[in-house]
Amino acid sequence: MLKYRKFISHFPWIIVVLWMFLIFSLSAQPAQKSDHLSIGVTEKVVAIVEKVAPRTNLNLDVLNHVIRKNAHFFIYLVLAIMVQIHINKK
Repeated sequence: MLKYRKFISHFPWIIVVLWMFLIFSLSAQPAQKSDHLSIGVTEKVVAIVEKVAPRTNLNLDVLNHVIRKNAHFFIYLVLAIMVQIHINKK
């Protein structure tokens, strides 16, 4: 029972470390692989936007840049929120 409680108390930090590993693994990708991944996401966003607003002209390069920058912001935002929640619990 004591080991179970100890695991439960450390579990939120395990999630934080896993999130940090995700950030590291995505950052360690070669530039071409990373760009290919973000272009794929951008193309899906464009397809969804065109279904909602068919007459919208989107520049794929500009949108890809915006999506890449926002992805960096949000992945670190999630990390900061998770760490802040766990620090405030103590």
